[in-house]
Amino acid sequence: MHHASIQSMAAELDSMRQIASGHEFWCASKLFGFLRLRNYVQFEDVIGSAAEVCNRKGHGPDRHFRPTTPIEHFNDHGPAVLDEYHLSAYGAFLVAKHLDDASAGVRFMLNYFPAEQRDFLSLALRLDAWERLHARVALRQLEKEFAHAIRNLQLDEEGFGLLKSGGDKVLFGGLSTRSMKLRLGIDPEHVLSDYLPAVTLRARIQAEEATINALEENPRRTEDEVAELHRHSNQVARQSLLEIWVRPELLPVEENIHHLETRFKQDLERVIALGLP
Repeated sequence: MHHASIQSMAAELDSMRQIASGHEFWCASKLFGFLRLRNYVQFEDVIGSAAEVCNRKGHGPDRHFRPTTPIEHFNDHGPAVLDEYHLSAYGAFLVAKHLDDASAGVRFMLNYFPAEQRDFLSLALRLDAWERLHARVALRQLEKEFAHAIRNLQLDEEGFGLLKSGGDKVLFGGLSTRSMKLRLGIDPEHVLSDYLPAVTLRARIQAEEATINALEENPRRTEDEVAELHRHSNQVARQSLLEIWVRPELLPVEENIHHLETRFKQDLERVIALGLP
C-alpha cells in the first residue's frame, strides 16, 4: 500500500473517531462512507453478522455494537431514515472481517482498529506484517492441497521433502531448502516459510498453485513427472521475481511468523477489552 494512501486513510479514520468517558468509537454511517460502499441496507446486514460473531465469542455485542439515533440519508430515490450504530474499535474490526479484503480500505481497517499506535510508521509496519501473515496463511492451505494432489504417489516424509526441496532449489537459484535455512541461520527443524518475506511467500504460492492446477488437469503422473512439473512451476515463479529485481535467495531472514501471530492476537485481545463508553 502506498505511503500516501496510508496517511490519507489514517487521517480520515482519525477524523471520524469520537471519545466519550475515555472510550473511542466510530459511527457506522461514517465507516460506510470511508469504504465508499453504495448500499447501506446491505452494510447493516454486515454489521448484524459481525455482532452475531461477537456474541458467539462471548464478548457481548452491546459492548462493541450499539444502536443509536437513526440518521437521514439521501439516495437516488430521495431521503430515507436509516439505522445508526456506534462501533468500538473491535466492532469496526469485525465489520471489516466480514468484507472483502481485496479492498484497500478493508485491509486498512483490519490493521488500523487493532493497532495500539496509529502513527504512520507503526501502521506501515503493521500493514507489511499483515500482508506477510496473510500470505503465510494462504500458503499453509495450499500446502495441504498440494499434499492431497500428489497423494496417489504415496510418498513417505523423506520423498515428499525431496520433492518440495527440488522446487525450492529452483526458486532460490540453486539453494535447497536445507541450504536456505543454513544461509539464513534458521534451525533445521523449523519451517523455512515461517521466516520468508511476503514477496517470497507469494512466489511460493504462485508455484504451488501452478503445480496443483496442472495436477488437476492430469493427475496420472509419475513421481519424476511431478518433480519436473514442480521445478518448472518454481522456475516461472522465480522469473516473476527477477523481473521486479528480486533475488529471493539474497533477501534477509524475517521474524518467525508465529511471533507476529502472537502480537496480532495480543492486539486483538486488548481492543476486545476496551468496549464502548
